[in-house]
Amino acid sequence: MHITGKCFSQMIAQQKIYNGKLYFGDKMLCNLSQYLA
Repeated sequence: MHITGKCFSQMIAQQKIYNGKLYFGDKMLCNLSQYLA
């Protein structure tokens, strides 16, 4: 599965801020957006 640089950077930033709590959910949304795009 490919992840865009923007999406990946956002996931990393959110993982740092929220200690990973929202990281996995946002990763799923990011992956879903890749399929819908």
